[in-house]
Amino acid sequence: MMSINFFNLTCNSRIFFSMILLLLVHKGTAQQNTFQNPIITGFNPDPSICKVGKDYYLITSSFEYFPGVPVYHSTDLVNWEMIGHVLNRPSQLVLDGYESTVGGIYAPCIRYNKGTFYMVTTLVGKGKGNFICTATKPEGPWSEPHFIKNAPGIDPDLLFDDDGKVYMTGSSKPPVEFWEGHKQIWTQELNINTWQLVGEQKVVFDSNNFLGNLQLEAGKLANIVHIEGPHIYKKDGWYYGTFSHGGTGQNHAFSIFRSKNIYGPYEPNPSNPILTHRDLPTNYPITATGHADLVQVDGKVWAIVYLGKRPFDTEKKRTTGERMLLARETYLSMVDWSGEWPIVNPKGKIGRSELVQKAPNLKEHSFDKSYLHEDFNVSKLHPQWTF
Repeated sequence: MMSINFFNLTCNSRIFFSMILLLLVHKGTAQQNTFQNPIITGFNPDPSICKVGKDYYLITSSFEYFPGVPVYHSTDLVNWEMIGHVLNRPSQLVLDGYESTVGGIYAPCIRYNKGTFYMVTTLVGKGKGNFICTATKPEGPWSEPHFIKNAPGIDPDLLFDDDGKVYMTGSSKPPVEFWEGHKQIWTQELNINTWQLVGEQKVVFDSNNFLGNLQLEAGKLANIVHIEGPHIYKKDGWYYGTFSHGGTGQNHAFSIFRSKNIYGPYEPNPSNPILTHRDLPTNYPITATGHADLVQVDGKVWAIVYLGKRPFDTEKKRTTGERMLLARETYLSMVDWSGEWPIVNPKGKIGRSELVQKAPNLKEHSFDKSYLHEDFNVSKLHPQWTF
């Protein structure tokens, strides 16, 4: 096939290919101990991350697109290479009929335990629900989906506890919704041999409880509506439960709680939320930060990946609405967890995301970036060409 002469294309075509190339640049720029956010550009929302040895693996939502759930690899948390997709066979999943962002794959979570990678996510629409795929290699092949019965709602999480037990957590609507956006977080033990939930399913968070059972309009509750994207971590004998709230717009935020028992009760961090831009102007360079996942780098040094949006720029002014040219992208900040609670971006604007931030003290991850130029003269395209 012939190479594409960019300057001979029509204006619309040039814009299209410029956007495609921009979407392909899944890397940060590390210079003088700093890096450039977002670390994975373009449509890459709801990041989840795990660490195996010196390697980090990250996945994001894919909604109605197929193949689904892209898998990225890095050793420095800044430069990310796509190595495959979890869902790449029609036998795993058929997304025909799922419409733009209102259905499909929501908020996957990736975890690793004893030689096996686990991806748990939600197929929204057509009554499918939450399922798990497994693999011995992050690039795949991944198993057929194991749908989990009686796992309500969306945004499932997995915790492999010290005693060998496995817990699944998710966000769902309560039996009685007192107001729009009223959500709860549930946790239950999971048998990963039979793929069945066992024991009692317990509600560990209910956003209505933050109000003293007051039933108010959702517009007045922007700080706690839509609690979702939960994760539970085990550290120093404590269970740390996290979730995002406020919706994925301007009011998005990320908070953390802890308990000695996985089922609670959980006490809040007095400094909640530990990551948010909801109180910043709508023309701030990064908005809607939230839906985060934490990973330990070394000792007290942790990292957090999360979604954010970059408002659309014009030559004269920045828009103040929801027009985000590249939608929700994946961002990174370092975390100091030397005390009882994690501190996001401790060497910068604490609790904030920044376009340029302090880089982790890790050896740069290098890989073949030749895919950034594509002549379409090969029999197989790079996995980056997804949609």
